[in-house]
Amino acid sequence: MIKKEDLYFVLFSVIALFCIGFFLTIPATPSDPLQYISPALSPQDGFVFLDRIFLWLWIRLFALLPLNVEYVGGYATLAHSIIAYLVSALWLIFRFGRISLICFSLLYFLSTAWLSILTYTYPMQGLTMFIILSLVFFDFIKGDKSYFALGAGFTLAIFSKIQGFGFISGFFYTTYISLKLKSFKPIYFWTLGFFVIFILLYLFLLVDGNSMLSLVKSYLQSNNMQQQFNGRGLGGLPPFYELLSKLPYILSLFGLLYGLSFFNKKPEIFLVSYIGFSQLVFVILIYYITQRGGPVIENYFLDSYTLGIISFSAIFSKFKVSSNSISHYFYLIPALPILSLVFYAYYLSYA
Repeated sequence: MIKKEDLYFVLFSVIALFCIGFFLTIPATPSDPLQYISPALSPQDGFVFLDRIFLWLWIRLFALLPLNVEYVGGYATLAHSIIAYLVSALWLIFRFGRISLICFSLLYFLSTAWLSILTYTYPMQGLTMFIILSLVFFDFIKGDKSYFALGAGFTLAIFSKIQGFGFISGFFYTTYISLKLKSFKPIYFWTLGFFVIFILLYLFLLVDGNSMLSLVKSYLQSNNMQQQFNGRGLGGLPPFYELLSKLPYILSLFGLLYGLSFFNKKPEIFLVSYIGFSQLVFVILIYYITQRGGPVIENYFLDSYTLGIISFSAIFSKFKVSSNSISHYFYLIPALPILSLVFYAYYLSYA
């Protein structure tokens, strides 16, 4: 059961995230953010990134707010980051108790994975948010209808970033359950979820004046597909092992790998680990096939990292007899460094 002290800490963390993002919001620059923000401010010209339509629509939503245009993308991305934290935190405290929330918050705030791109507009924040929402809804709905969330999440994922295709692992899991239960219902609801979101997106674009077919045509006529495939075109594979020089990434990988052993003991931990591990394998597979090389791009691992620390936090809480028996004063452990980050962000904003 969630206690009021737990909710106070989650609220404190959300406010801290907002303050850090507010103080350090990155305005649009001639780089990744601008190529997404500019089309969102001029939607009549369409959008050439077919796999990032939901990012385009998300920024357009925030463009309706009374914000300076150069900060629209930053606040839209900050919303992705806050929702991802909030949903993960509430799910962990509800399912696994206070220790899991403390552990997750430390790994979320005290690593470069999220805070370094808190307001920097990439597709990965939205992709990670949609995967987390899909898994949490799947856990709460229960029964055959819960697979609707995995199907809907897959549609949201593939139109958030190409890496979202790794979430097809959710369909493989659904198929396994269908065969195990000798019932077609899980696959039926997964397929229903996929097509419901796809049809809604198709109809919205049609009404919006940017049909799906026109966007596909623009994408094929541009050189974005080839550019996405080639990347930096430096050849070979990046030194992925460099990420393991950071403790949070080691703990995340441990969470993914050890979480796979919870298939029968705690299916909710297993599914988070399984999806996270699948996302990790898929991005490495992309690099292997394209041989694009270059340095390690940390944000490409944001989804697998986040699912890994969620899994690790849930597993870590199981080593205690009763996580909720831990005093709420233990929240001071993550609260103090989080508060320090807020003051540091405030200092940097005026430095």
